[in-house]
Formats: sequence, C-alpha cells, structure tokens
Amino acid sequence: MNVPGADGIDLTVLADVLKTMFGKEAAPVSHRAAPLRGGTLGDVRLITGFVKTSCCGTVPYELVCKTQGKWERPGDPGSWRREYDLYNSDLESFLTGALRRPECYRSEIGDDAVRLWMEYAGGVSGAGLAVEMLEKAATELGRLQGRIYSANGRVRGIGCASDAGYMRRDLEQWYNRTYSYDFLYDGSYPLPEHVKRLIKKYMWDNGRTIEYNILRLDECGVPAHLKKMITDLDGNTDEAFKAFQELPVVFCHRDFWTENIIFADGKITLIDWDTAGWGFLGEDIASLIADETAGVKISEYFRRFVPAYLEGVSGYMGIPRDFGRHIKNMIVIKFGYRVAQAYMFAESEDARDESISILQGIYDLWGPK
Repeated sequence: MNVPGADGIDLTVLADVLKTMFGKEAAPVSHRAAPLRGGTLGDVRLITGFVKTSCCGTVPYELVCKTQGKWERPGDPGSWRREYDLYNSDLESFLTGALRRPECYRSEIGDDAVRLWMEYAGGVSGAGLAVEMLEKAATELGRLQGRIYSANGRVRGIGCASDAGYMRRDLEQWYNRTYSYDFLYDGSYPLPEHVKRLIKKYMWDNGRTIEYNILRLDECGVPAHLKKMITDLDGNTDEAFKAFQELPVVFCHRDFWTENIIFADGKITLIDWDTAGWGFLGEDIASLIADETAGVKISEYFRRFVPAYLEGVSGYMGIPRDFGRHIKNMIVIKFGYRVAQAYMFAESEDARDESISILQGIYDLWGPK
C-alpha cells in the first residue's frame, strides 16, 4: 500500500483515482483533505478539489478516502479488512439498483491496514430521513437478502463475512467481565465518577460485567419493569437463540441504522459494511427500528418497517411464523444492555431520561402487560 503524504493523501494515487473517475486524460489541479467520519482505528477523509479533464475543462470533484487499521474485533477478527474483500467480491451483482453502495475507484491492502478510494455519496441521511425513506430502505434490504438467499449464498469472494453467531457473542459481552476492577477504577478506562464509586463500594467477585451487576442494584434507577425485560432474557438466552433457528440465514449488513443510510434521487446508498456477514433474517430490521431511535418512535417503526422488509424478502422465501416476536426479542438482545449502559454512564438527567424513554419504547412493543 502506498505511503501517504503529510496530510494522509498520496498524490500519485489520487491522480490515478481521478483518472478512473474522469478518464485517462484527467489530472488533479488541487486537493484538500478534511476529516469526514471514523473512529480511532478508522480514518475517513473527504477529498475535494479541482481536476483538469479533456472533455469538460477544469471541474470540481469530491471523493472519500477511508483507511481502516488492523484490529481484532472480539469473535470477528476479519472485520478490519471486510470492506476491501466485499469490494473485490460478487456482491455488486446482487444489489438491486434501488439499493446500492458507494462506487469504489481503488482498493489497497497492506499488512496492517486497508485503504478504499470511494465515491462520496451525498443526500439525506440520519435524522433527516423521512419514515417513508426508511421504509424503502427496509424493503430494498429485504430484496437484496432474498436475492442472495435464492442463490444459496453463493457469492464469490465473501468468505470473509462474519457468521451467524455474531449476535449471541455481542450479547455475551455484557455478561463476562474482561477487565480487572483495578484497571476500571484507576483511570485507565474512562468511567464516570458515580460508576467508579459503585465499583469501589461493591467490588463484585462473580466475574460479571459492571453493567450486569449495576442493573441489579436498587441504586441503578432503571424502573423495575424495564430491568425485568432485560434480566428475563439472561435466563432464557438458549431458548431465544434456539427459536432463531427457525429463521433463514441471510447476508446481513449489521450496522443498518440511519447514519449509514443515504437517500438521493429515489435510491438508497448503504455505507459502512465492515461488520457484514451471515445472520438471522430480521437482524438488520431490529437495528433500524431501535438503534439510536427516540423511544416514542419505536412502536411506529416496528409497525411500518417489519411489513416493508417482508415485502422485499417474500418474493424469495417463505416467512417464518410469528416473525414479529423474533424481531422484538432481537431488539431486546441487541439494545437492552446497550441502552441500560448509556443510562448508567450518563452524566445528566436529560441523558438518563432519554435512555429510559428508549427502553420504555422497546417495552411497549410487547403491548399491555
């Protein structure tokens, strides 16, 4: 993989990418790199500037350079290079036209990182997405999953994908403590002071996570009925995942929420595929319903997105009985502890109230108790 310049951009590679975008006679006139999004292991830059072309003179351009460092996601060690592998697979042939991903102009891999030079996908995203746009995204994702399923999952080059055990491993991270209390308490790990005080007070020796133990304290503050919704699952994990075996295994995006969905010109562009892989039918829709969703919207999203999703998949497979129950269980599995943790770690009353509202929205999916 080429060595970048001072601003992280290799100008020789940039010139080659622009030739791919505009034709072999294109030549960069200028460029500017600005952070776009990404975490500590992912560096995403928006590259803008002007390019001289043979057909149109000097015109502006914009593209994305995404660098992903090598790291070991627990239970999913190949995730750091997954988008590189997917761009070199046959996944493109299964996309529906109405659902697409950004075009990749160049992909590079080294021992410790991958770098992708991609189209900048502009449009409406995040909180700007109307519910009708999200319904369309649900339908088109279902159609994509159905198309791959009908081909018996035979997509060349996606052997790197995560497996159907991903959701269970994701849940179990909330059970088994991996850090010592000394490490958590001494400042090596960023914890609010009120959480550190609880650790110092109790110093639990059951091997469970702090979230697991705090949820069971009177001091926790999460209402009893919402605690019970989460803790009831702890004793029925095997039963829940046994029931999921009724569901077809499909190719999931696994980060299917509003910030990764971009709507423009009647089409959906889906970004950030690094956790994609095989999973149970409905995992992605559970995420779309509840990931960073205001509590008051969760029931409406469930009513609208589940039928929209089934519209997409139903042309390719039979729909398992009681499918909605499976989705509700997935939502608790994927977001119960996660939202409870947000409550526990919150520094303000408003943030705590927001977490309780989300948990109540999930609870209300089950109807009158």
